This record gives sequence, structure tokens and C-alpha cells, in this order.
Amino acid sequence: MKSIVRGAFLLQFFAIFFAANLRAQETAPPSPPATSQSEAAPAAAPTYEINGSVRSGKTSLPGVTVTAANTLTGKKYAAATNSEGRFGLSGMTRGRYVVRVEFMGFAAFTQEVVLNPENPSAKVDAELILASRQQEQSNNTNAAMAAAGRGFQNLAMDSALSALSGGNSGFGGAGGGAGAGQANGDLSSLPLNGAGAE
Repeated sequence: MKSIVRGAFLLQFFAIFFAANLRAQETAPPSPPATSQSEAAPAAAPTYEINGSVRSGKTSLPGVTVTAANTLTGKKYAAATNSEGRFGLSGMTRGRYVVRVEFMGFAAFTQEVVLNPENPSAKVDAELILASRQQEQSNNTNAAMAAAGRGFQNLAMDSALSALSGGNSGFGGAGGGAGAGQANGDLSSLPLNGAGAE
């Protein structure tokens, strides 16, 4: 008797289950026709990134701070170089960026890059020099420019002296004799480029 009751119960359970399943299929809206994958998924927005490396001579520099600031919005992205001196900035928006590389004891390095759909990634390889060497190079450049300036001043002075001596034929005397010719010859033998002035 228990087996008959159990069989009837199972039969009733399956009847209810199949009836509910049949009703669900009848009321479900029809599925849309299948489309190709390119039509179904919208085009992904391009991703923009800046990658590169930082070195000093032949030595890779780990732990260097690299920032990229959007020149229009001012938004900054930052990263640090890994043990091989490489860095990567991603998730950026389109625009013009100023990349700045800074490390203690070294002169800062800056470079401007533009990210757009035609150029979604940029590479920045920075060569850092010691701050003391940059100062030394700057001082040498300033000294060279000052020396060049003195050279031009000497040239101007020599030209003025030559013009004075050429304009006055009687520099050695009113008669313009042998003394005058000697005076003109001496002034014209002065170097015009200031090379012998120092």
C-alpha cells in the first residue's frame, strides 16, 4: 500500500512539474534572431597608454617616479619604475600629456606626448643625468656664452679702431709721411676676431 501511495505521489509531482514547464514555454517571448558578433557588441573605446624606461647611462633606475599630466584637464597619472627601470601608465584618456620623470639626486626629465585614436600609445625613454653634472654643464655653457660675448665686444672695438685709423691718414702726423704709414700698418695688423686680445 505504501508503494502505491508513493507511486501516485510521484506521478502527481511529475504531472505538475511538466504542466508548469509547458506553460512557461508557451508564455515566454520568442528569442530574437541570432546576429553576428560584430553587430551585437558595440565597438570598444580605444585605450590609451604611455610606456617606457628610465636609465642613467647604461644603468636601469628602479623606483623612479613618472607622472603624466593632461595639459587640458590637469588630470595626473603616476607610476614608479620596476626593478628593470620600466614603467607603464594605462587607462588614460585622449589628449596631450607632459611626462615628468623625477628621481632624487638627478635632474628632472620632461617630454610631451599626444595620445589620439591614430596614436593610442606612446613610448618615453628617459636618460637621467646627475643634478651636479647638469649644473656643471650649465655653468660651462654660460662661461662659453660669456667668452663669445667678450669676443664680439673685442671685434667691435677692433673694428672701431680700424675705422678710426683708416679715416685719419695723418694719424702719425699732419703730413702723412712715413710715420703715418707705419701707424696705419700697426693698427690694421690687430686681429679682428678678438683672438689675440686675451
